[in-house]
Amino acid sequence: MSRRRTLRESLAAAQDNSAPMADSFEDETAVDGDTNNSRRGILVRVSPALWRELKLAAVDRGTTVQGLMLEAINAMLVKSNHPPIA
Repeated sequence: MSRRRTLRESLAAAQDNSAPMADSFEDETAVDGDTNNSRRGILVRVSPALWRELKLAAVDRGTTVQGLMLEAINAMLVKSNHPPIA
């Protein structure tokens, strides 16, 4: 069984990639065409183990935890027969 990469190793590997990491919070425009000034925040508290897994998943996908959360929100909306808007 192979050893799992540490967060430090994953981040170093991501920095070695030539593709820049997406920062969906900075780059996206809100649905109404306004910039980030119209966005609202959501606070979710998670365990340290889950936070670590989210960071690793974000590094593996070349995105941020913010980007993962927006993807998850959109997936939930689609599953509930609502249009994705996040």
